[in-house]
Amino acid sequence: MNAAIMNARLALHEIPADRIAGRWAAWVVGSGAVGAAAWLTWELPAWVTMLAIAATEFAAVKLATLPGYAARASRGRLAGYLCAWPGMDARAFLGAARATRPRAGEWGFAFAKLGFGFALAGWAATVAAPGGVTTRLGMLGMIFVLHFGVLHLLSCAWRAAGVVAPPIMRAPLLATSLAELWGARWNLAFADAARRFLLKPLARPLGA
Repeated sequence: MNAAIMNARLALHEIPADRIAGRWAAWVVGSGAVGAAAWLTWELPAWVTMLAIAATEFAAVKLATLPGYAARASRGRLAGYLCAWPGMDARAFLGAARATRPRAGEWGFAFAKLGFGFALAGWAATVAAPGGVTTRLGMLGMIFVLHFGVLHLLSCAWRAAGVVAPPIMRAPLLATSLAELWGARWNLAFADAARRFLLKPLARPLGA
């Protein structure tokens, strides 16, 4: 137990005190905001409450990634990170490194996935199938539209401007294990946040 406590203290000492304080402040404010969102929408339809909580959690995690990096970025870059990019890697997005411009083939692939998603969702809206098949196909189509289409195009646009903003979805079908799928290929916004705020803080005290 003493060794675990010592490791936790050493891990904290590796992070500047102002950054730790900023993270704690962001988490406290964010937790309160999530609770307020749930309370304010409790009597509304369940999907409204779900969206309100999800949006508030997303904003809270975004704010928690900023301490230590926001002061170095321009106002425009900071606004872009907060309002026009779903990723959670503030160090990369707000840093001074320049991204490699995406090639024409990558742009075309992103547009193709967007078109496929719209086509699949549109087809599902016109076909009646038993067992909820139509609904599932429609949801799959919207996943292609948003996660594989719009967000990939957004990544291309930011990288074309020199900003380090890799795609949120990195060819998940190429994953060779569940660890690679969830940790390096599927929804990297969540994976980055979970790795930074949950897995790493727990791994050090536990000696993992």
